[in-house]
Amino acid sequence: MNSHFREKGEFQLTSCLDKLLQFEEIAGYVVQRRCFDTGLPKVCWQTLIDFAISGGSIG
Repeated sequence: MNSHFREKGEFQLTSCLDKLLQFEEIAGYVVQRRCFDTGLPKVCWQTLIDFAISGGSIG
C-alpha cells in the first residue's frame, strides 16, 4: 500500500500477494461463508460495519 500498487483504482489482494510471493513465502486460509471487500475506502467502511454487526471481532 505504501507504494500505491493498484489496479482499476483498487488494491487487488491477489496481485499484491503475487508480488509478495516474489520475496517470501506466505500461507493462506480459505474462508467458508461470507466475503468482506476492502478494496476501496468507502467499501472498506461498510465492510467493517457489516463485519461488526455480524458478530465478528476485529483484532
